[in-house]
Amino acid sequence: LAFDGGDEPGMVNAVLRRAIRQGPPALPDAARVGAAARLSLEYSHPQWLVQAWLDQLGEDETVALLAANNTAAPTVLRCLLPREQALAELAARGVEATAAHYAPDALLALNTGDWSGIAVSQGEASQLVVLYLDPRPGQRVLDACAAPGGKTAYAAYLAGQGPGGENGHVIAVDPARGARSRVALTLEASGQDNVEFHACSLRQLDTDDDFDAV
Repeated sequence: LAFDGGDEPGMVNAVLRRAIRQGPPALPDAARVGAAARLSLEYSHPQWLVQAWLDQLGEDETVALLAANNTAAPTVLRCLLPREQALAELAARGVEATAAHYAPDALLALNTGDWSGIAVSQGEASQLVVLYLDPRPGQRVLDACAAPGGKTAYAAYLAGQGPGGENGHVIAVDPARGARSRVALTLEASGQDNVEFHACSLRQLDTDDDFDAV
């Protein structure tokens, strides 16, 4: 806030002190205003969205979803080493972590620290996208919207070394400003060098490659 030397700071302090004394205002009764209006205020979501979820999911599931939306997301990592080895090496650096729920290379970091060379930051849902794509060793993969490169790097890792010694690779495409440098940083952190980046739109991509996965 900017003040011009008047009594504004005193007024602001008085308002804040009164708000602390009174506490938050009571929420309206759902029987009077409706469940959507009450939950909209209680969980800070737009009423139209709350109503849509109530219609589709019912009240219990809607409340659970609203509460989840207001909860900070966990820090999720993708292992660059076998998961048990990564857990042990993170612990040696003072990073507490545990195996995540669904993705086989995902860890939940319980505190901050240095995980360079052991893991990279990547949400579990993002990892699952690549696993559903199912790139196989030796295959060619097109990532058509690559930045910042998390899925690119994971796909490149899974494509990796083929059974006959041929290297799989990823063609990564993204025309956005700064995309090349963002993808490069992610690939460097992940240790992947089997990616070819093109700073262009997909229509401008000049390649004779056939792709096994897109």
